[in-house]
This record gives sequence, C-alpha cells and structure tokens, in this order.
Amino acid sequence: MKKWLALFMFAAIALTFCACSGNTGEPVTIIESDPNVQIANPFVDYETPELAAKAVGFELKVPETVAGYSERIIQIANGKLYQVMYLNGDDRLIIRKEQGFKDISGDYNKYPEITDETIGSREVNLKGAEGKISCAVWADGDYTFAVTCDTPMDADAMRALIRSVE
Repeated sequence: MKKWLALFMFAAIALTFCACSGNTGEPVTIIESDPNVQIANPFVDYETPELAAKAVGFELKVPETVAGYSERIIQIANGKLYQVMYLNGDDRLIIRKEQGFKDISGDYNKYPEITDETIGSREVNLKGAEGKISCAVWADGDYTFAVTCDTPMDADAMRALIRSVE
C-alpha cells in the first residue's frame, strides 16, 4: 500500500510540474526571424559633456574636434559607458570611458600588430596593421578607456589623441 501511495504522489508531482511548465505544444516563434523586431539602442544622446557627465557620474575629457571628422556626438550607454563619437560620413572615431578594468572598445577584430606602449603615464594596448592603429585600450585610476576608429590612424596621431583624453 505504501508503494502505491508513493507512486501516486510521485505521479501527481510530475504532472504538476508539467502543467506548470507553460508548454502548450505550440511551435515557438523565433524573434530573429521577424524583420519588424529590433534590439533596443542602449545609447542616449546628450547635448553637452556636462549633461552627459551628470547622467553617468563622471567626466570624459576629449578634444572638441578631431582632424578629418566633421560631427561630434556625445552619448551614454546603459547609464555607465560614456562615449564621444566623431563622424565624417560613415567614418567613425569613438572614444569611450567606463568604470572598471575590462576592454570596452567593442572592437573584436583580429589585428596582426598588437603592442603595449607607455604613452604619458599610461600603459596602452595598441592594435592595428601596417604601422597604423585602429584600437587603443588602457586603464587609468578606476576607469578603462578605449579609442577605436574605422580608418586606421597614424601611430603618432593616435598617441597625441590618447594624451588628450582624460
């Protein structure tokens, strides 16, 4: 009798789990196949560096302009990443700052030339090809910085840009 009671209880529990699983037997629609569904943009534009700094809780000092770029956009992503993007048509140069010590560049390309170099008082990881730099990442204090550019920069120009970022 105890065996039948235990078996009955086990079956009841199993049926309860199945009933609560929410599986209706209907096919699952994969969102990726729906062309009308888009991922939300985490970036919020700000008119001034002061407003962006207030929103994120720290400043990012960058040049007002960068040679070869005609437009500047100031953004915060997810309330913690401060980004300034310089544009010239589709060509972008992006400077980022975030609290912590991870690579925040967003650049996952493989580069044939990767070096670590001291620029000012910073140890900077430089990535590029043919003597030009496409990505630079470094930490300073409690923050990580990154510079990425669609059109690789001359190494001296990248060094000068890195020195101007705080």
